[in-house]
Amino acid sequence: MAVLYAGPPTLTEAINAAALLNTALGDGFTADVLQTMRSEDSILVRAESDGALLGAATAHVLGDAARERLAVRLQTANYLVEGLAGLQVGELKASAVAPHARRRGIGTALVEARMDFLREAGCSIVTVASWITPAPKSSSQGLLARYGFEPVVRIRGFWSKGSFTEYPCPDCGLACLCSAMIMVKDLR
Repeated sequence: MAVLYAGPPTLTEAINAAALLNTALGDGFTADVLQTMRSEDSILVRAESDGALLGAATAHVLGDAARERLAVRLQTANYLVEGLAGLQVGELKASAVAPHARRRGIGTALVEARMDFLREAGCSIVTVASWITPAPKSSSQGLLARYGFEPVVRIRGFWSKGSFTEYPCPDCGLACLCSAMIMVKDLR
């Protein structure tokens, strides 16, 4: 049985979580995880069993600049961007479950713990970018849809250099061709 730990990690816990995320999703998640050590607006959720890390995920409450970047993403889908003004907006960020631990409810538990954090932080809207790759992979879209997230817009080359983010893709590298499905859940 996996045990969830949510909150500021120790340096060792942060490094281990970043290693899992970097292996599953591509290098670039260390800073995201380390941010959870020093910010009340961020959280790292870890799933462990017998001292082994089975899953890790982060979430953040968006500041003004990040909310503006989100508005640019959502404008391409004619989403009511004006509706974000003055609202507290949260984002489910990186999430990974170790391959041997999948299909045991860990991904669901990671989503639920992060959503609890964002609700308690006063978020009215939560967004997530779900990775879409040409190769068959375990995608979070089904899990997020079951949790009430609605797909809003598919953005091609979402992780490419100079795009919305610059995480190197484990499939494509920095010249990433992978898309992201931006999904939104309204908590109001």
